[in-house]
Order: sequence, then structure tokens, then C-alpha cells
Amino acid sequence: MSKTSTTRARAACITVSAAALVLGLAACGGSTTAESSATAPAASPSAPAASAAAAGVDAAAVALLPVGIADDGALTVGMEVAYPPFGYKDTDNVTPIGFDVDLATEMANRLGLQLVIVDAAFDSIIPSLASNRYEAGVSAFSITPERQKEVDFVTYFESGDSALVLTGNPKGLSLDTRLCGVKTAVLKGSTQEVVTIPAIDADCKAAGMAPIEVLSLGGSEELPLALQSGRADVAIADSGNAAYIAQNSAGAFEIAVGPLINAGPGGMVFKKGGGMAEAASAALQGLMDDGTYGAIADKWGLSSGKVTTATINAAKG
Repeated sequence: MSKTSTTRARAACITVSAAALVLGLAACGGSTTAESSATAPAASPSAPAASAAAAGVDAAAVALLPVGIADDGALTVGMEVAYPPFGYKDTDNVTPIGFDVDLATEMANRLGLQLVIVDAAFDSIIPSLASNRYEAGVSAFSITPERQKEVDFVTYFESGDSALVLTGNPKGLSLDTRLCGVKTAVLKGSTQEVVTIPAIDADCKAAGMAPIEVLSLGGSEELPLALQSGRADVAIADSGNAAYIAQNSAGAFEIAVGPLINAGPGGMVFKKGGGMAEAASAALQGLMDDGTYGAIADKWGLSSGKVTTATINAAKG
């Protein structure tokens, strides 16, 4: 996916009932430039919600939880809640919804925990795992060798990069040297910014053409605005996110014709060597095996990105 921590302050520590997707604002530890904490009454994560979730608990997965993780009865997850259809806010502009929200909730359920979502800037999530601010990061992370040096991944979807353009693609753009010298929007800190753009730029340089004019934006919601305003002629985004924007644009945008590039697996992220990836993998595999995962993917229009194995630290292929 897809972004700097100083660009968007967020209110948000959101407690999610694993049993019924009941969401409410909860107090959460200290604020940073990447996120801010709301101070509202919080439901206890260790009593009613945990017991309500007990019916779906996967004992084998629970047995893999690292010591101390379940002490507070909660699974704290860093997520950028501004990246549809993975995680974004409902029409009340508060309640988080999406593929990541549903799947993380079910995963927490299987682990006998209540999900707590911290709405965070995308590029702050991985560094925060190392400092134990979160126990997981669930935000459509593409699996890359560079990121694997910092965190453990558990695969939960497949995707690639798409080019989002105005309907009719008036400039005839695609993900190749036709972007040379073109104003191109991407999300700051995304694989589109740090992998895809440099790869195409290398082709531009080899062809003696101008480099791409990159517009790095703080959130997915800014991509269509950049196209509409003319600040960008094309936006590169994860295929699922780009498709969602196009499908919900009332005909304003479309996906440029051409194959996906930079295709590969995406994963949830966990502290490197912390042991949490093993528990999460077991819980997710259970969801895949019993059809729950597939139903969630279908619900959010991500059927083409479904995987069958919750692999730990999969190689990009």
C-alpha cells in the first residue's frame, strides 16, 4: 500500500467488539504526530467482549500467543482508517469499516481477544511495532524485502498496482514510460512511491525522457481530489483501492488498460521475531479454511485477491 506522519493527525483509539463488531471510542496511550488519542469511556476488553468471543476461540492459535500479549484481553492494531475498501470510516465519519476491519475483528475473535484499532498514519505503523505500541499492523501492506528486514508478515491478500485516470483516459496513460514527465499522484510511504515510481523512472532515464513528476499525498481520499483538480494526471494505487475509487466515482474515474505491475502478496505486520505472527497465522488459516475469510473478501469486492494460505514471511513472487 500506500504514505508522513506529520500530515494527518487522527483521533483514534477505537475498541471493536470481536463478537459483534460493536465499535466505540476508547482512551489509548499517549499521542504522537501520527495519531492522537480520544478520551471517551472505554469498554473493558477483558470481561464481556472476551467472553462473548469465546464461542469462536481457536485454542490452538491461542496457545501460540506470546507471553503477555493477552494480559489485557485486547489485540491492539495500528491501521490507517482512510484506505477503502481495506479500512475507512463509515458515513458517520467515526466508525471504521472495511476488509481489514472485518478480518482483524474475526482474527481477534479466534484469539479470544477484543480488537482495539488505533487509527494511525500508514508510515508510522511499522516503526511503532518495534516500540510495542501495537501488537499488529493491519493496513494492506505490500510484502517487500525491505519491510521484511523490519517486521514479520502474515500473508492475507494478493494485489498489484493500477493506474487511476479520468474516465476516457484523455492522455492515454498506463504504467510504463507514458508516465515520463507526467504529474503522478501516489500515497506517501507506499510501495507505489518507493518501488513502482523508481522502476518506471529508470526506464524513463534509459529512454532519455523526463522523470515522473511525483505528487506524494497523505491519504487515499486525496487521490481523486488530485485528479479532479488537475494537480495530477494519473494516480497509482493498490489495485483494490484504485478499483474501489473508480467504482464509487459516479463515472468520473476508470482504471487505465494494462496489466497490474509490482504484483505480489500483502500481509499483516508484526514485531520482528516477537512470536505474534505465528498466532495470527494460525487464526487466519482457520478463517480461510472455514470460509469466513472468503466471505469477507467477497463482501468487500476483493475476491480476485483471495489467498488460501496465511504464510509467514512469504517471498514476493
